[in-house]
Amino acid sequence: RSRVAAVNSRGFAFRNSNSYHGVEQTKLTMATTVGVILAGGRGRRMGALTETQPKPMVTVAGRPIIEHTVRRGDGLVDSWVIVTGYLGGKIRAHFGETHEGTASSYARQEQPLGTAHALQRGLGAIPGDADSLLVLNGDAVVPRALQRRLTTGGGPAVAVRYEDAPENGIAVLQDGQLVDAVEKPDTPPSN
Repeated sequence: RSRVAAVNSRGFAFRNSNSYHGVEQTKLTMATTVGVILAGGRGRRMGALTETQPKPMVTVAGRPIIEHTVRRGDGLVDSWVIVTGYLGGKIRAHFGETHEGTASSYARQEQPLGTAHALQRGLGAIPGDADSLLVLNGDAVVPRALQRRLTTGGGPAVAVRYEDAPENGIAVLQDGQLVDAVEKPDTPPSN
């Protein structure tokens, strides 16, 4: 079977219709575009806001951050795979098995080992008939226009150049090609 793959930097794990660490998981079927939301982060730098809830569930403008992303993507994807980690049951309880008619399924990353690990853990959740994959972070609101562009052939968006080095991951380029990705480095090699 063919698989759809992508690279970023956050978490994933899935089994076909069985229990994995006490969480019932099911495999999505009949999808052509799958939206994958990486929502495993704790958000340690957010202090008390994330002591009892995962970072994607922090409320902004009356809704959890992740809900803004899902609402903007509904109708653009055929199904969602939401990758959870820290207190992931709260995300699952919030969304259930569907959101606005779009199927939701879940994958779990037991330990926070970065985005690439998260995606690697979730490859089993991506249907073999998927034509495309939209990977989004659950702790960032992505405008619907950008989600539409990414799902309708606008090409991939992998990295953004900052004036100052960001506090997150760094893409290392050589001759215009991605040669490394460094997760939250103490001394960023570039911006």
